[in-house]
Amino acid sequence: MVSLTAAYFIGTLVANRLAVRVRVNTSIMLGSALLLAGAALQLALALNLSLSTWSVLVPQMIWLMAMGILMPNAMAGAVSPFPTMAGAAASLQGFAMMAAGALSSLVLSGRTLADQAPPPWLGPVGG
Repeated sequence: MVSLTAAYFIGTLVANRLAVRVRVNTSIMLGSALLLAGAALQLALALNLSLSTWSVLVPQMIWLMAMGILMPNAMAGAVSPFPTMAGAAASLQGFAMMAAGALSSLVLSGRTLADQAPPPWLGPVGG
C-alpha cells in the first residue's frame, strides 16, 4: 500500500517539475500515455494468468504515477478557460470524475465472480 501511495506522490512531483517546463496539454498526453501503458500491462498480465503481488502492484504503480501527473494538469486545463469562474469549473470537473467512477462501479457490479479478467476499458476510463 505504501508503494502505491509513493507512486502517486512521485507522479505529483513529476507534474510539479513539468508545469514549469512544458504546456498543460503535453503533461496530459504524457499522463495519458502512462495510464494506457499501466492498463495495458495489467490487462496483459491478467490475460496471461501470471498473477502475483508484483504483477498487480507494478501496473497499478504506473497507473497511479500517471494519475499524479494527469490530475493536476486536467484540473488546470479544466479551469483555465474560465478564470472568473474557476471554482464552478473545478466543481464541474470533480463532479464529472465522480460520475465516471460511479458509472464504472455500477457497470462492474453486475459482473459475476466467474468473469475475473478486467475489461480493457477499465483502466483508462474509471479505474
